[in-house]
Amino acid sequence: MKSTEFGEHCKTMNPDKPLKAFKGSIVIVTTTEQPGGGEIAALNLAAAIGKISSAKVIFACPSGKVHDLALKKGLNTVELPCWKKNPIKWVYKFRQILRAQEPEIVLAESPGAVRGSFLARTLQVVTNRFSYCGKTEKPLLMFHAHGSRNLLTTLLMGALADVIVTVSSKLRRRYRHGRCPVFMVPNGSTIPIISDLNSQDIRKRARRELGLPEKEFTAGFAGRLSPAKGIISLVQAWTNHEAPGTLAIAGERLFTADTSAEEILMKFKGSHGIHHLGQLESMENFYDALDVLILPSLDEQCPLTVTEAFSRGVPVIATPVGEIPGLIGSNLRGILIPRSNALKIAMACRQIRDQEQAALGMARESLNFARQHLSGKVWATRIMTIAKSFHKK
Repeated sequence: MKSTEFGEHCKTMNPDKPLKAFKGSIVIVTTTEQPGGGEIAALNLAAAIGKISSAKVIFACPSGKVHDLALKKGLNTVELPCWKKNPIKWVYKFRQILRAQEPEIVLAESPGAVRGSFLARTLQVVTNRFSYCGKTEKPLLMFHAHGSRNLLTTLLMGALADVIVTVSSKLRRRYRHGRCPVFMVPNGSTIPIISDLNSQDIRKRARRELGLPEKEFTAGFAGRLSPAKGIISLVQAWTNHEAPGTLAIAGERLFTADTSAEEILMKFKGSHGIHHLGQLESMENFYDALDVLILPSLDEQCPLTVTEAFSRGVPVIATPVGEIPGLIGSNLRGILIPRSNALKIAMACRQIRDQEQAALGMARESLNFARQHLSGKVWATRIMTIAKSFHKK
């Protein structure tokens, strides 16, 4: 999606008033316990929907990191069994939740890269559609789709769901072959948006707390450690092409048996200015420490890391995949680079470091864009506007 198209889309999907009139109950459900992008999006949407409406929001997820994060956010959380260990028990418990809560809307997070996601998605649909014995009004079933690797899965979801909301125009095209309407709503930020650009003192303090050099140019990466995220070319930008300053990497390997990206990172960790910080509980401090975020992914939809970086006034160097070109604009909020190109990563970092005024302009544009389009309030209102338009009550 082009930058202008992205902006126009955001305007048309941004109602002026929050939906306080809706007072029913909403169940938001995930099937996995590990905090991937979809799960983080789901729990932040749950929190945001609770703020913009009078709805009773119930967040249902397996015990684990996602469940712990939901409790910390103060969400009305119901624990599910682990889908991978006991899918039958998961079905039974989920049916109990639906019967007890009798929600008007069920928003099911659709994981894209989780083992067994085909069965999990199909199960979510079937359970929601046919669990209301004797209930005349079935809940509106929405899928929030972050990705799909299986054509049959997308066809089944399109056939059985009432509404599908995707996070990218690419996914919207993939899901449009089903019978239900499909909408595209870009991801919002999952962390607070700052009121003004961070000072050098705030940046230095954040670096000090993370154990990073305080005065060096600092680039960062946040996400799972996998080849698909471009970790190998990212590390090579420092080891082979002398990218400037410090590279701070936040994240760990999730949902994949491929260890090649993790192995190359462990090989050079602590040298060439590369720092692996592991999985961080609070990402605000991480972004506050950065001069630029780098996301050299081979494929993306609408990455949360970009929206999070913008919310802290951090420009982004990224590959032109998914909604990234529309987010970054024509080098307004960062720099687009080719995929699998370590030299271009190093060159873009030098450009951000050496052209201070241009980098400052990118940072301001990033923060302004986040304020206008990426707040939790705007994000949740777009989702709920769609839900209300199809809700029968």
